[in-house]
Amino acid sequence: MIFIQIYILIEEINTKNHIEEDRMNALKLVKLLKSMLVVCGIEFIILGLSFALFGILTICAVKKEFKLFYRENVCVLSFATIGLSVPLLCRGSENLLRVYFPEVININKNEW
Repeated sequence: MIFIQIYILIEEINTKNHIEEDRMNALKLVKLLKSMLVVCGIEFIILGLSFALFGILTICAVKKEFKLFYRENVCVLSFATIGLSVPLLCRGSENLLRVYFPEVININKNEW
């Protein structure tokens, strides 16, 4: 639904010759894209936290039920949990920083 709205706004910007209407459509598009960044950021953070939670729960269950396997593979299990959760948390934080603190992350140059 959101992508259809974006497409319609882009088509309106491309087809109309009125400068004020183009400016208003561009502002609507920017507002829509910012709201999409917020939603995606929150979703990535929720996914990262869920990967961390279920990874820790899995490690605890393995430690309790399969002690020998746990001792042999504790590093692999820990790195897998960290490797799945940290990138998602970073991506979600980056998306939220782009909206709420644009001076921290320069959107135009994709620089930190």
